[in-house]
Amino acid sequence: MNRFTKVLLGVAILNVVAGLLFVTGVINVDAAPGLYAIFPLGVVCTGVFFIFFAVEKETAMYDIEEWVHEIDLEKYNHSHADELHHGYGHHAPMHA
Repeated sequence: MNRFTKVLLGVAILNVVAGLLFVTGVINVDAAPGLYAIFPLGVVCTGVFFIFFAVEKETAMYDIEEWVHEIDLEKYNHSHADELHHGYGHHAPMHA
């Protein structure tokens, strides 16, 4: 897990636990009813965490594939640059 995913998991757990404490009445928040929104926020953060966690491995594999593709492309370009410097495939200019 990368840092953002860990932070998202921490925020999700913190909000769900705090929200459950508010909703069940263990902590009385009747004076600030806006705090009841913490529980749904925690649930949303949990869902976003699961999405990021599921996609994280695929993103890492894509990055590796792109990196390998760039290396292969550089090797291909270097090999053709060597051919041009050594005269392979070089045609003499045609004059009229």
